[in-house]
Amino acid sequence: GIIGQGGQGAVYRARDIKLSRNVALKIVRYPEDNLARAGLLQEARALAGLGVHPHIVPIYAWGELEDNCYFALEYAPASAADLLRKHPEGLGTERALSIARQCAEALAHAHDKGLLHLDIKPANILLNGDTAKLCDFGLAQHFADEGGTGGGTSGSPAYMSPEQMRGEPLDPASDMFSLGVTTYQLICGRLPFHGDTTA
Repeated sequence: GIIGQGGQGAVYRARDIKLSRNVALKIVRYPEDNLARAGLLQEARALAGLGVHPHIVPIYAWGELEDNCYFALEYAPASAADLLRKHPEGLGTERALSIARQCAEALAHAHDKGLLHLDIKPANILLNGDTAKLCDFGLAQHFADEGGTGGGTSGSPAYMSPEQMRGEPLDPASDMFSLGVTTYQLICGRLPFHGDTTA
């Protein structure tokens, strides 16, 4: 069954028949656009480069078939966004901080590896019981400790740091800002900022 769909492809719940387990299968079609393929490969390599961490969704496999490229990830039955839909008033402090703490540990690991996530939001936090795992490293960038990344305005505007929105150099503080916005929303059920325009 389909889990989610975007402009370049889709994510499916699939069955690994060899190992008898459910997986999330991210697929991109690229018959005329190798940028989509390159983006998926970049995300897969970012995940693989992070190694095993209890709060980052692991990648199982990468492959290509006909006009599709794909990778398989650990499957999780829910996300923090799903919880917010069920609890629009917020999850309460204890549950929200438990999720945030696990995400902070995942970000600390990614930052130690020189990688920024750059798209922290409830939809990119998967849940399996009480365990939270970061997913969707499609916008991830490597950074140098002394200078940050080159910036860029890709991402989810409601969660982006001011410097990310302005396309300025980025460092781990940008991810922590996004996690702060996400944590506020998990606790209160609403975003901390409102404005007349997206920016």
